[in-house]
Amino acid sequence: MIDSKLIRHHAKIVLDSLSKRKNDFNLDEYLSTEEAARTIQTKVENLRSSKNKLTKKIGSSELDAEAKEKIVGEVHEINESLKESEATLEELSREVKNLSLQLPNVLHESVPEGDNEDDNVEIRQWGEIREFSFKPKDHTQLGEDSGSIDFQSASKISGSRFAVIVDRYAQLH
Repeated sequence: MIDSKLIRHHAKIVLDSLSKRKNDFNLDEYLSTEEAARTIQTKVENLRSSKNKLTKKIGSSELDAEAKEKIVGEVHEINESLKESEATLEELSREVKNLSLQLPNVLHESVPEGDNEDDNVEIRQWGEIREFSFKPKDHTQLGEDSGSIDFQSASKISGSRFAVIVDRYAQLH
């Protein structure tokens, strides 16, 4: 997940990255929702601070009963406002989190723009690519050919993308 400060302060970089990816993520919606959440967060913190100050005043013995009653009324009003604000904050925070989970990572500036994987640039290779006198088989072909992996039975038992390992290969596993 990308830091919200980075998104806020470097929106141009994020937009450029989204356009390179050809992603239609609505950054303006994210920014406005995140701004609203931060505003409500500040309001909630201020309300909590006011409530704490007033409840400390109630505990002091210097106030008469009428003044304490007035402060208790104010605390009740603050509590109601606080409940509403906290509910709004929770909803907005959930929405910001959902939006930020949809936002892809920012690409490095050296990443070229492209339409498919053929446009990718190979940066480096490790080792040498071996040449074989035969066509190499992958592990699924080798397993099926040797009778140690059964994909057909597995698809009947539990659906596709599963395998049944049999004989000594099952013991090895």
